[in-house]
Amino acid sequence: LSLIDGVNGYNVGIGGETAKDWVCAYDQLIKPFSADRFLINLGFNDVIVYGDNGEDLANNLRTLFEKIHKDNPNAEIYYVYGNGTYNNWKIVDALNCSKELVAELDYVTGIDIFDLMTTEDGLNPVASHYVADNIHLSTEGYEVLGAYLYELVFKDDPASFFGVTDSYKSTHQTNLSQDTGANT
Repeated sequence: LSLIDGVNGYNVGIGGETAKDWVCAYDQLIKPFSADRFLINLGFNDVIVYGDNGEDLANNLRTLFEKIHKDNPNAEIYYVYGNGTYNNWKIVDALNCSKELVAELDYVTGIDIFDLMTTEDGLNPVASHYVADNIHLSTEGYEVLGAYLYELVFKDDPASFFGVTDSYKSTHQTNLSQDTGANT
């Protein structure tokens, strides 16, 4: 997948996988791609599906981040904190533990998408961003999230790559200004 001139992207995501799964699959699915940037969005399956707590998730993420950093010491590593559906305390615990971990690691930048993916009052997911389960993203949700992450990671206008939606345009400026600092 060619993202922009001179930049290639590889989507090695597998639906339903956990941070622990990626630690185990690292040598086969991540290590072969000596990359300048890694964008990682995983962890809630650990909690929701498999019942891990936040500390378990953070330990698995630490191992994964350390492996990536060891093999790619100059690479930028971005970690996306969930998707805005923090509807139980186990998820909040996982979110807090992952934020604490990222704050400890000077080579990982955290990206909080909560405000982007929830209503203005922060109480509910933006309905059009999700399918009926309010966990998995809709096509619009992926477009909004993709454009937002593109702008953060590539520091470029997503209109040059994505067909930017009105929903993204109406929410991204506020959220982007809050997320541009390292280790947020």
